[in-house]
Amino acid sequence: EEEEEEESGDSLLAALDLGPRHGILNFHVPSDQLVRSDVVEMSSDMQKLVLDMFDKYLSDDGRGIRYESLARSRGFKEYVLQASNLRREGLLEDIASLAADERMAVFLNLYNSMVVHGTLAVPPGPSAADARGPFFSGKSGVNYNIGGQHFSLDDIEHAVLRGSPEWDARSFKKNDPRRIVTIPRSQFDPRIHFALNCGAKSCPPIKLYSADNLDKGLALATQAFCESEVQVDLLARSVRLSKILFWYCRDFSGKEEVDNIAMLRKLTLLLPPEIEPAVSLLRLLEAADAGEEVSVLFSEYDWSRNEEQS
Repeated sequence: EEEEEEESGDSLLAALDLGPRHGILNFHVPSDQLVRSDVVEMSSDMQKLVLDMFDKYLSDDGRGIRYESLARSRGFKEYVLQASNLRREGLLEDIASLAADERMAVFLNLYNSMVVHGTLAVPPGPSAADARGPFFSGKSGVNYNIGGQHFSLDDIEHAVLRGSPEWDARSFKKNDPRRIVTIPRSQFDPRIHFALNCGAKSCPPIKLYSADNLDKGLALATQAFCESEVQVDLLARSVRLSKILFWYCRDFSGKEEVDNIAMLRKLTLLLPPEIEPAVSLLRLLEAADAGEEVSVLFSEYDWSRNEEQS
């Protein structure tokens, strides 16, 4: 059945060129043929296509993708065509009019699907060290035109979802027209770091988000990620964490300087207190409060492609 789906489709889908053009990935449909649906409807349509793709080509644990099969599928090519509609005039203003949780869901889903799109369109994706910077910055052509403005993966993650923190050079400047869709820093939710999948094996699993399930979805993503990536050794008074928490320590601690203990305190607040690793983290923090030295270690990040092994 899958092989029939992969070989079926009209000539436009069959001949679709996935590579970037004019510095963007979503160029395939001419401007005068873009669908003028509202942003909620468009987001819903794209979510359905992404959900169908992930249902067929994503591993059960959400960490692996069958990229070759996905690239040949009709569903992926339909998604590529649908992504062109993001270019329609006025869409950026429509997104800006959404509540913060709706915008957050839209951009979380866009980020995760854009990584997959970019990995197939601009191989080898972020798995190679020398390709990683251009891949996320958009210099490789991995950008979406949204309402007439280019957005790279860095733009979506750091400038939109992280609220353009002043200390981060990847943030939007104050006069940047794209800033209208930025989640206010006061409403920033650090749990997004457990929902963004950058295409690497060490990334969190891929899930689909909506405004209705956002809080629950982020809570579940945080719990699943921490259960897998937070390892506490109470005898050694140490904890080993994902490198994500090293890179974004300030997002969790809320402090300008690096403060690993403050970051751990925030982490415990984001987890149900009765489960591991929250129970052990709280005991570790009690030791730190009593003046004992606590070691915070970080695992190496596995940037190899999150491809499901058959």
